[in-house]
Amino acid sequence: LTSQGDPGVCEMSRTLVELTTYVHKEVEIAADFEADIPNEPCVVGISRVRAVEVVASLLNNAVLAVESVMTRRPRVCLRLTKETDMVVVEVSDNGVGMTPDVRRQALNPFFTTRRPGALGMGLTFAAMNVRRAGGEILIDSEVDVGTSVRLFFPHAAGSAPPPAMKN
Repeated sequence: LTSQGDPGVCEMSRTLVELTTYVHKEVEIAADFEADIPNEPCVVGISRVRAVEVVASLLNNAVLAVESVMTRRPRVCLRLTKETDMVVVEVSDNGVGMTPDVRRQALNPFFTTRRPGALGMGLTFAAMNVRRAGGEILIDSEVDVGTSVRLFFPHAAGSAPPPAMKN
C-alpha cells in the first residue's frame, strides 16, 4: 500500500507542508513563524490525521506560550529532520517556558497550567500517539527562555529507501 492508502502511515514532510499552509496566518498573528521542512519523503507509522492533530496541538501550545512575552519578539518554529533511523518533528518557541516541576508533569493526563476547565490532554495525546507509532517525545524547556518539543518517529517499515518525491 502507498503511504496515502494506508491509514497507519503518512509522509510527514508533505503533511507538515499542508498543515503550515492552513495554520501559518493564525500562528503569525501571535509570533514570527518559521517552518523548516525538507522536500524529501519522511514516511512514519502514524496516520495523517493523527499527525496533523498532534503537531497542530503543539503549535497551539507554542502560540499560547508566546502570547504573554513582552521582552522579545515572539517566535514559533516547526522543523522536520530526517536522521538515519528516525524522523524528528520539532516545535519550539521562545515563550514563557516551563519550570522543572511543570515539565515533569507535562505529559500527565489532565495536568494543565491553563485556565480552570482546560482539559490538559494536548501533550498526553501527543505522547500517546507518538509512542503508539514506536517513537518518543522529549520536552526541553527553561522559564523565560522557551520550550522545544521533539517527536522522534522511526521510519515506517518498508519505506526505506523511499522514491524521490515528484512535484
